[in-house]
Amino acid sequence: MADAEVVTALASALFCTGLVPRDRPDADAVRRAVLTVLGDDLTGACRQRVSAEAVERPRSSSRRMAWCRETVVSAFFGRVPPRPGQ
Repeated sequence: MADAEVVTALASALFCTGLVPRDRPDADAVRRAVLTVLGDDLTGACRQRVSAEAVERPRSSSRRMAWCRETVVSAFFGRVPPRPGQ
């Protein structure tokens, strides 16, 4: 399995993109969007946005982050991670 810190960084970057589950982005679109955010975010604004969303909208933020984690593991590592408890 991919390192948890790497997955967290990639998922946080995806969180800060305009991609959403209903768009059903393919792996290439996910990788491009994530790498663009990582390349552009020199100030840590993405981390601040993720933190602010978690405080302001904890439920929706949690659901979005779960989708982001699953999506980046699939896009970057080629597999769907098991759900907790499986």
